[in-house]
Amino acid sequence: MKPLTHRPFFAFFVAVGLTARVGAADFFIHDGDRVVFLGDSITEQMLYPTYIEAYALTRHPQWQLSFRNTGWSGDTAWLRTRSTWPDEGQLFAADEVTQQRLVDSAVGRGLSRDVLPLKPTVVTVDFGMNDHAYQAFREDIFRAYVRSQAEITRVLQTNGARVALLTPQPIEDKRPDPDQDVRNQALRKFSDGLKAVAARAGVPFVDQFDP
Repeated sequence: MKPLTHRPFFAFFVAVGLTARVGAADFFIHDGDRVVFLGDSITEQMLYPTYIEAYALTRHPQWQLSFRNTGWSGDTAWLRTRSTWPDEGQLFAADEVTQQRLVDSAVGRGLSRDVLPLKPTVVTVDFGMNDHAYQAFREDIFRAYVRSQAEITRVLQTNGARVALLTPQPIEDKRPDPDQDVRNQALRKFSDGLKAVAARAGVPFVDQFDP
């Protein structure tokens, strides 16, 4: 039940134009940027963040750049590991108005704790594996996930950061029909939901789910 940890490197570079053929003006990261990687254990383990940092520094060694990893194992889009959180059952069962209030509070506290003090100009956001809880699709959790991703994006943009939203990865158990795994079917819907969030916010969407 190990997610594809190598996919983010390739998907991110393809999605935001980080290839050797583009000029500095097309590069998602710019001179002077403060880059923050936000996510769960897939971010915390420093694989794709290391690749992106190494790429930027070797292609543009004269640039003044900083990189910070704020990944946290077990975290979700509503940033449950970063502040005191009420019962998640309350979050999932809430009506739209109440759920938005809960999400606003949790996301605001989490970003204020770990991200906004770093004054980022670029933030990559990679959540979904813990959000879907490794189970069949649940509409109530999905609503909280989409609403939380939209709020993260809104707060970061309001504070002057460029945002890239990364989908969760598929689960690669050894089976002949991974697409029939109910967990991957759930992750497919979470990824599609994130794509809609990115489109509405006008931010890069990084598809790590599809081959």
